[in-house]
Amino acid sequence: MNAKEIRKSLLDFADVISQAMSQPSAIELPADDFCISGTGYGEALANSTACFAREQNIDVISASFSSLLKRPSGKKTVMIRLAEDISALNYDQLIDFSSEQNPLDGFVTAMVLLARATEKKTVQAESRPAASLEKQVEELLKAYDRAYLEQLADRIEKAVGEYPDGVGIDFIGEGAQLPVIQFVRILMAESFGVFSSYENSEDWHHINVFLRNSGKMFTPMILREESPSYIRMKETVAVCQAIERELVVLADTPTENSKGVITVRKCAGNWISTLMDCYLLAYVSALMCERIR
Repeated sequence: MNAKEIRKSLLDFADVISQAMSQPSAIELPADDFCISGTGYGEALANSTACFAREQNIDVISASFSSLLKRPSGKKTVMIRLAEDISALNYDQLIDFSSEQNPLDGFVTAMVLLARATEKKTVQAESRPAASLEKQVEELLKAYDRAYLEQLADRIEKAVGEYPDGVGIDFIGEGAQLPVIQFVRILMAESFGVFSSYENSEDWHHINVFLRNSGKMFTPMILREESPSYIRMKETVAVCQAIERELVVLADTPTENSKGVITVRKCAGNWISTLMDCYLLAYVSALMCERIR
């Protein structure tokens, strides 16, 4: 995918989410606590599932043979496939999201369907109404309508265009945004073949902050006030500004220093924002990747 194609997907965001919400859900998660696993895009989906299923005891493991062998005793393994062939791996249940959608739309559609399945399981266990997901999606689509997304895409393009060419892209995230940067990094590697890395904000302060040519390193970030790691991410933004990273931060709350910061609208619920963040971060990153030499 290139930046132009991702911008189109961004503007068509509401159609993708609405279609996913209207699909009959055929996904049935195990009744008991379970492990969830995957490779590539599937691993990012597995991590996303853990983010929006905090009420349940879901272990996320990689799809390697060693991880599957070491899974907690008695727990079933649900394997997620978005595109990869994982037929040789040992698992109890397969959730296959392979489709003709582009990887970005396919990933977000899969997130919505998994969220619906997870909420259904949680609702049954707690005997509570199943209205929260529908309400959060409705509020998200209202906040990020097409007219607003067109303005936001223009602001993102302008912000990235103000920087000179870079040498690589360094993703930083926490909490529900960590699977987002994991997915977007894979998408950028497949689409552009550029050098990239990703770290959570804590490890980044011990490792990637010391990278050479730091001033030529593109750094896209999401800053959501509802994130449990909001304070740490806000500190990370300030450090990136201080070391003069080629920084674009999509923030739903003001920062002390506005350099590289684009204000975006809030979303209701921490995990629901990841649906929008996938598109926003992918567009920022694609524009950056087209500037890497």
